[in-house]
Amino acid sequence: MKKKIEYKIDLYQEGLKGKERFILGKNGKNPLFVIGVNPSKANQEESDRTITMVMQYAEKNGNDSFIMLNLYAQVSTNPNDMHAEEKFDQELHKLNIDYIVNILGNYEKIEILAAWGGTIKKRKYLFDCLKDINERIKPFNVKWLKIEKVKETSGKQHPRHPSRGTYNTLIPFDINNYLLQ
Repeated sequence: MKKKIEYKIDLYQEGLKGKERFILGKNGKNPLFVIGVNPSKANQEESDRTITMVMQYAEKNGNDSFIMLNLYAQVSTNPNDMHAEEKFDQELHKLNIDYIVNILGNYEKIEILAAWGGTIKKRKYLFDCLKDINERIKPFNVKWLKIEKVKETSGKQHPRHPSRGTYNTLIPFDINNYLLQ
C-alpha cells in the first residue's frame, strides 16, 4: 500500500512583502509540478482546496510529492483582484520565472500539470506569462499533463483546475498546440 502524501510543506518561497508566493510544495524525488494561475491562501501551515486536490493528483499519479507554481506570483484569493493590465509587474514576472527554472533544474524527470482552467482569461498578461515560462523551460525534458475531462465542450479548451470536481485521470497535454490558439 502506497504511503499517503502528508501536508508537510518544506519548500516555500514568498516575496519580501508577503504578497507574492513563488513556490509551495513538499520535497521528494519524483514530484508532480503544478502550474496554476496565481497563489491563494495556502502556506506552510494551512492547505486549501486546490492544494488538497493537488496532493491527491500527485499521489494517484505515482508521484511522491508536489510542487505548486503559478503563472503569476501575486497572492490573491480572488483572481479578479489580481493586478489590472496596466499594473502588471514585469519584475515580479521575471522573478517568478527564475524561481521556476531554478526549481526544475533540480530534477531529471519533470511532469507538469497544467492547472489554470478558464481563469487564464482573466488577464491578457497571464497567457503571455505562460508563453514566457514555456520558452524558458524548453531546455528541460518536460512532460506536460492535464486533468482528463469526462465531457469535453466546444470552444477553446483550457486545462482544468484541480479543485473543480472529483479526481480524474491525468493525460498528456500538448502545450505547443495550446499556445497557438
